[in-house]
Amino acid sequence: MLRLMIRFGMIMLALLALPLMAQEAAKPKALVDAEKLVEKGFWSDAEKAFVKVAGSLKNDPLAFEASRKAAYCRMKLNNLSGALALLKNITESDAALKAVPLT
Repeated sequence: MLRLMIRFGMIMLALLALPLMAQEAAKPKALVDAEKLVEKGFWSDAEKAFVKVAGSLKNDPLAFEASRKAAYCRMKLNNLSGALALLKNITESDAALKAVPLT
């Protein structure tokens, strides 16, 4: 369990350190609504909404932002393996690497 938490933390730090192009783009209403659910502490509903947004946007930078936020919600729900799986999908995605500038 400790290993899982350490790996999760390392991946999360790496993702937070990368500047996302998605921050510059206009956010779809569904993503904004999901963020409001987070503000209210409705982690389960927010996670489902973020996953839905990520699936609808496919390889858009906003999809990776939504996946990262869904992973955060899973972490808040004590689903560390689920959060790690989402983050691992992002870090192993060629589209994500192309969408996120490394400079």
